[in-house]
Amino acid sequence: DYITAFKLLALPAIFFVLTMSLLRHLGGGIQASFYGVHLKDIGISATTIGLLISINGAFGLVGSLSAAPLQRYLNDHWLLILLVAASILFITITPILNDQVTWLMFASGLRGWAMAASLVFIISMIARYAESEMQGRAMGLRVTLNQMTWFAVPVIMGFVAEIFGRENSFYIIGITAIFLVALLGFWTYRCKVFPKI
Repeated sequence: DYITAFKLLALPAIFFVLTMSLLRHLGGGIQASFYGVHLKDIGISATTIGLLISINGAFGLVGSLSAAPLQRYLNDHWLLILLVAASILFITITPILNDQVTWLMFASGLRGWAMAASLVFIISMIARYAESEMQGRAMGLRVTLNQMTWFAVPVIMGFVAEIFGRENSFYIIGITAIFLVALLGFWTYRCKVFPKI
């Protein structure tokens, strides 16, 4: 089953969607590892940190509902690229915002919105581009890749933080992830993975 599932990556549209799903979780890996530690060390209270994470989830409710209206303006794959890049950006800029709680709330909310809206496009695109009998395997493969990201990012970020410092680790991981998103977008455009509608 796993061999069959991994063969789905040979399909350009599925490769795009699953890779975007993986990159989307790079920001989640940052949030799960060093986000709370950084905020605590610069003097943000535990209550405020909890509030910031709650705002992320609350804005996610709006994000999932706003996915459909966004489709009026761009095709799904371009929207997915923009949303994933935004979700990474709004966690990457955490050290720049320092202890400005209002801006941290704003960034957390926008990140939650982008994460939720991007998930809608990921699921709908898997349903559209995977054959019906392969959709379950495609979703299982997506979960597997996401778990790999959750496992790898804290370790990588810890290694980068040891060498370059914790604040710089936000920038290095975030900028690398956004570069990979842009590279995948360029590949999608050059290879005409998705037909023009």
